[in-house]
Amino acid sequence: MTTILAQVAPQRSTQYADLARTLAIPELQLSPLGAQATDFAYVTLGGQDYVRFVLPREPTSEQLRELSMLAMTSAFFIHYDQIGDVKGPLLRPLESDWQPTLPPDLVATRRYRGKTNELFTHFLCNVARYSSAFADQPWHELTLMDPLMGGGTTLFVGLMLGAQKVGGVDSDTEDVRSTATFLQQYFQSARISHKMQPERLKGRGL
Repeated sequence: MTTILAQVAPQRSTQYADLARTLAIPELQLSPLGAQATDFAYVTLGGQDYVRFVLPREPTSEQLRELSMLAMTSAFFIHYDQIGDVKGPLLRPLESDWQPTLPPDLVATRRYRGKTNELFTHFLCNVARYSSAFADQPWHELTLMDPLMGGGTTLFVGLMLGAQKVGGVDSDTEDVRSTATFLQQYFQSARISHKMQPERLKGRGL
């Protein structure tokens, strides 16, 4: 058996200070590893909050990629009570080869009135996937659609996670325009190759 510690993601906003701690275990339980994991508990080491859980064996590379895409945890370690004559707790970092498709600050940088916390949005995107018939499919095989896109937070999370396609609609055309403008400016600033192509849908009253 392997004991894992998952670092609870830090929160910048005082409004959401307890959000990650509240949702970290439920997100792990819903994830593809949830069925194998047992003995979930919150622990504090060195003033940092962690989720402790037990797996039958050390996570595989694929499982580490799934863990890296969680919203409410940010780093993972194998926990040892003792190694040889050295008493613990001792932590060995687990490294994943997963990298976000687009920088995470794409989601954090966009500010607008009524914006939902980006980590909570990330959490909801994961929950939607885990609760669907597509739970076993990776993000790069999935399409994410937001029927009330507003300022685009959900779409940006989908881009960051590597969704094959993202799409959104909104009755407020100004929201759509400002989101497209922000995305273009972000890509230009980050020197990310892109192409913008405005189109009007015809025959649908738009």
